[in-house]
Amino acid sequence: MLEEFLVVFAHSPRTQRALWLGVLSFALVLFGGDYLVSNFSVPGMMAPLVESIREPMRGFCIVFAFIVLGQFLIAAFKSYIKDRKRLFDY
Repeated sequence: MLEEFLVVFAHSPRTQRALWLGVLSFALVLFGGDYLVSNFSVPGMMAPLVESIREPMRGFCIVFAFIVLGQFLIAAFKSYIKDRKRLFDY
C-alpha cells in the first residue's frame, strides 16, 4: 500500500506540483493577508473603526487560505487517482 503510493507519487509530477503549489499559496495568502491587515488604516473620523474591521479581515484571510489549500489538495488527489489508474491499470 505505502509502496504503491510512493511509486505513483514519484511518477506523478502533476500531483507533486499541486501539493507544492498548495503549500506555497497557503503560506503566501496567510503572510500577504497578515501584511495587508496589519497595514490597513483609514484616515479621518473612521479611524476608531479600524480595529473592529481588522479582526473580520484577518479571519477572512485565514478562511481563504484554507480554501485555496483545500482546492489544491483536491486537485492533487484527482491527479493521483488518474495516475494510479494509468500506472497500475486496475
